[in-house]
Amino acid sequence: MDRKEKALMDEVVKQVNNYFDTDVKIKSKRKEISKPRMIACYIFRKMSPDTILSKIGDYFGLGHATVIHAINTTETENEIYKDNLADYFFIRSKVELSDAYKNSDSYKASVKEVLATNLYKKIMSKDINDIAELIKTL
Repeated sequence: MDRKEKALMDEVVKQVNNYFDTDVKIKSKRKEISKPRMIACYIFRKMSPDTILSKIGDYFGLGHATVIHAINTTETENEIYKDNLADYFFIRSKVELSDAYKNSDSYKASVKEVLATNLYKKIMSKDINDIAELIKTL
């Protein structure tokens, strides 16, 4: 896990720990620790989809299969239980406000995607002749 990924994961863990008043890095299978840890894996994976699952597992001292299970279980529970989804969005919004996220490659990629989408919409709203003139100036 590179420096930026670690900083983002540290922020996710911090926000999850604050929200659930726990420490997800404790080695325990107790539900009050394992469920928030699963949510932390899920949130981090959603925010940094290019990170290798085994790196996420290494951060928590888990195997990649356990990380896959955590992500799948949390995603399924978010679809079934709306309060889980509210937890996810609350914690994720806290992380997105942090400097760790704003310095991450995921943030930069999402900003580029939004800019590209807005540019595409703006171009497509123009007349074809205006687009041709714009291309000539490039």
